[in-house]
Amino acid sequence: MKVNRIIIGPEDAPVLEFFNKDILEITENTSVSMVGAELAIDQFVPIVKYDLIIRYVLVPKDLEFFQSFLTADGYTLTGKYTYDIRATPYGTPVRFYIDSRPAGLYYLSKVDRLERDTFKLSCVSAVGLMDKQRHIGDVYTGKRFDAVLAEIIGEGYDYQVEPDVASLQVYGWLPYGTKRTSLHHLLVAHGATITKSDTGGMLFNFLKATETTDIPPERIYDEGSVVYGEEASRVEILEHGFYYLSNVSAEVLFDTRGEMVQNTVVVFKQPIYKDSIYVEEGSAMEVLEYGTNYAVVSGSGVLLGKPYVHTTRLISATNEEAPTEKIVSVEDATLITLANSENCLKRISEYYFHATTLKNSIVIDQEKTGKRYTFLNPFREFTSAFMTNMSAFTSNVTKAECEFIQDYVPIAQGSSFLRREILELTEEGSVWNVPNSVYEKDVPQIRVVLIGAGENGENGQDGETGHYGDDHTGGEGGAGGKGGAGGKGGRILSATIDVSNLAFLRYGADGKNAWVRAGDNYYTSASGTSSVSGFVDMFTGAVYALPGNPGVDGAAGGMGGANPAIGSSGNAATNGEDLVFNGVTYKGGKKSNKQAVRAKEYGSGYSETMTWRFGGCGGGGAAAGANGHDAGELEKSPIDYDERWPYGGDGADAIAAQPTVEMYGTGGNGGSGGGGGGGATNHYWWNDVYTTLIAVWSKERSNIPGKGGKGSSGTPGYIGCAIIYY
Repeated sequence: MKVNRIIIGPEDAPVLEFFNKDILEITENTSVSMVGAELAIDQFVPIVKYDLIIRYVLVPKDLEFFQSFLTADGYTLTGKYTYDIRATPYGTPVRFYIDSRPAGLYYLSKVDRLERDTFKLSCVSAVGLMDKQRHIGDVYTGKRFDAVLAEIIGEGYDYQVEPDVASLQVYGWLPYGTKRTSLHHLLVAHGATITKSDTGGMLFNFLKATETTDIPPERIYDEGSVVYGEEASRVEILEHGFYYLSNVSAEVLFDTRGEMVQNTVVVFKQPIYKDSIYVEEGSAMEVLEYGTNYAVVSGSGVLLGKPYVHTTRLISATNEEAPTEKIVSVEDATLITLANSENCLKRISEYYFHATTLKNSIVIDQEKTGKRYTFLNPFREFTSAFMTNMSAFTSNVTKAECEFIQDYVPIAQGSSFLRREILELTEEGSVWNVPNSVYEKDVPQIRVVLIGAGENGENGQDGETGHYGDDHTGGEGGAGGKGGAGGKGGRILSATIDVSNLAFLRYGADGKNAWVRAGDNYYTSASGTSSVSGFVDMFTGAVYALPGNPGVDGAAGGMGGANPAIGSSGNAATNGEDLVFNGVTYKGGKKSNKQAVRAKEYGSGYSETMTWRFGGCGGGGAAAGANGHDAGELEKSPIDYDERWPYGGDGADAIAAQPTVEMYGTGGNGGSGGGGGGGATNHYWWNDVYTTLIAVWSKERSNIPGKGGKGSSGTPGYIGCAIIYY
């Protein structure tokens, strides 16, 4: 006869123990998902006899030393209350043994009293506890699976990780949520499962079809059924990528709107680069704690930060033999990245295209979910299948209603690609030999990313020459030249190639386009598209094929002034506009002053009674890296009739654009615009006492606007490449 034993509390110092005669029955439900569709909470519900003594019938005088009154045949007549099983704390470990063999480790959820001495213990697996525990999440860039697992699970749980699972590298994002949700994301992305270890705790491993155990026919009940599921016609997997770009604009993460808060947890809707989180100037807010997904704040104000760039790519597989349309979609698993997406697609599509469910009842010996067994199916045929669900009831024997999955073998577990190689391109073309390690994978395939050369940045425009005025006002300053647009990043084409029958690939450049020939198939970046987010190399974090930076618009020139007769007010000239470039303020040129002079002083032929009045000219506008030029005033010349008339300041010439970033496929930078020229002053001719306006010149030789500054040239886009992940 089997010996069943239940231990509540620490194994070396149990709070309570129950054996066969005190264990009335046990219901146990355990489950494993073959492809991570869900992360089930296993249930363990024993019903036990426990003599709970609540009060004395006979009260002894000395309570301190009293233990119990016994009847002549050794039974307790009345006793001292020692432990109320209902007070056992939530989460206390509950271990189940069969013949000294650990059969399961669970955690107490609640205790119900059914009769005077009968209690039901509702217990859950570790996953059940983790469903109520928090995990703050993070963005991962190659951290080991076992390290991420330890971060999620924390302390207090019994678990083991097999070496081939532990060494996997994790990429992607885990949002703020429960430990159960984070664990589910981790498992589904990598094809790992939780089964029971030899100690009854959690074992993180890959399901293996190479290990099969027989269940003899005498332990198989005749009842059973075969459930032919509706085959999926299509499986879609959304591949995710997360990376940080410093030029991303900060976003408002939390705004108290004038209210005071205390120790408030703010959960972000998207991952935020931790080092970019800050409090808006003037806010009375203190950040007490923060991470990629959250912050704890007190006070009042606005919290800001820069989000990670989130890219997605949809990959899919089609089942041409499906009788009806049924699409299985995996969208929110944000640990599915370039590193494992192809394996996820292969693994999940194989399951939903082919798997069949068998239901059989068996007498349990040492069977566990997640193991592969050979047994008689309901048609009395021997078949091999994985046990995925077991609902066991133990009284005199343990009968279990089980579900098995047949016609499916777990494949493509772990990472799709572990290495990558960047290939530089030539017009002549080159050969890449497929490494032997690729053929050793469950699915011998590679991912090729073709990145074309970036487009050239546009030239910056010249600044506009300043304008003439009219009879009443000076001329407006010229507009600054427009900065050139940055060149688009190179076109990107990503393709997954089955290399089962290939020994090598050819690759090269065709002008700006990258190409690869795999057997009879030809791939070119010309068929791809440019992306403002570029392409991130997941293994290094390098970002390729980003657009170039736009040039900076030049600043406008200042306005020319007017200086009419006494008693009238004209507009004053203005300085050229300033421009901030790379944190430095470049100044616009200074305006020239108003002037009223005797014409005779500037030329002997002018009348003694003639007066000139000028309103001053506008200064030249600044440009990227350069100050605008100052306007000039009327000057005397040593040569008669060779006046040097007032002139507007010239706009600044923009400095050369920054060289293109030498990252494959990066677009060239746009040139910056030149500064605008200063506007011209008008020229009033008056008699000596300002009683007669003789003339107004606004577009004559004495009206000289500033010239616009030169715009700078854009830079060429950088060369493309081919990246092969294998």
